[in-house]
Amino acid sequence: MPVSVPSLSLALPLEHWRKLSAISRTWWEERAVEVWEIDALTLREVMRYGLLSALGQAAAEAEGRGNPLPCGRMQQVISSAMAPAAVHRLGHVALRVQDMARAKRFYETLGLRLTWEADDWCYLQWPQTGEGIALLSPGYTAAGPHFAFHFQRRTEVDAVREQLVAEGHTCGPVHDHRDGTASFYMQDPEGNWLEMLYEPAPGLPSNVGAEPIPLTYPTSPA
Repeated sequence: MPVSVPSLSLALPLEHWRKLSAISRTWWEERAVEVWEIDALTLREVMRYGLLSALGQAAAEAEGRGNPLPCGRMQQVISSAMAPAAVHRLGHVALRVQDMARAKRFYETLGLRLTWEADDWCYLQWPQTGEGIALLSPGYTAAGPHFAFHFQRRTEVDAVREQLVAEGHTCGPVHDHRDGTASFYMQDPEGNWLEMLYEPAPGLPSNVGAEPIPLTYPTSPA
């Protein structure tokens, strides 16, 4: 089945067009139609996106094995190369503590503000920038010590999970939380626990009467 790519008009930098002009488009079209089952019109759209490097890498992998490039693989290459990069940042770390009251007082003396307090955990934030520290009591079992990347959009959490799973990593399911966030947990290749968390734009809510502190993010790549 031919792979379809949305028809969009996108202006590429001059150097991209120079690279494209150096490649035999006839060869690419022949391979697209005969081996990869992509029609020539779709290929031109792919070229417009400047994805020849991704296609070439995938083609080399497939032909190095002596096999045609499966349509599903081609769709994956096209989709991943066209997808905008997710914007995230280090949002919080979670620490196991033996004495919740003592730990909370310590971080408050360092200038952090209490945002959420429960019997077995609490969350403190830097007042100006919104990064946080979660303090987990010995009896807290929903999660252990970890660090977290925060994302601006719920869909980005789903997308990064799909990407990680496709790359062979084991990820837990995405859970929607009562405070409006959503996240999943995984371990990095060294065994460190990492949370991927969507944080609503206004910031995390508080159950102690504090105002939300929105996180700031780097500018999304063009």
